Amino acid sequence: MTGRDDERIREIISWIMDNAPGDPYDPGNIYTRLEDMGYSSEEIRQAVLLLDADSLRGGLLADDGFDRGTRILSSMERNMLSLEAQGWLLWLRSTGWISETHLCLIIESAGLEYRASASLEEVMEIALRYVPSIPGEYDEGGSININ
Repeated sequence: MTGRDDERIREIISWIMDNAPGDPYDPGNIYTRLEDMGYSSEEIRQAVLLLDADSLRGGLLADDGFDRGTRILSSMERNMLSLEAQGWLLWLRSTGWISETHLCLIIESAGLEYRASASLEEVMEIALRYVPSIPGEYDEGGSININ
């Protein structure tokens, strides 16, 4: 798969998450709408498989008594993010603001868009593309307030 294919699959995942948040969705309707938007059946299938895997993982963790705070970043993921960005993303994941799929998409985007470790502000900007309702704003002094 090329980088362009990966980007298109991320677009599909974002579209599905934005257009069917928490609602049971009709897969046939979604496939049709995405095909009308110019996405191939294979791209749609791969995006849906990723979303299904995320849902299954969430269910397994919940059934096994683990909370969402058990996620650990790999060394490669840690190298892509500043320490503050790592903490903020793990906090978002542990509190349920973002899914595992969101977390992976945000980290991947940070790695693709920034050479050095992405700062908290850069990661916040990326995260807001995927989940516009994420908490976090700047106070008058320019510091980020996540509460």
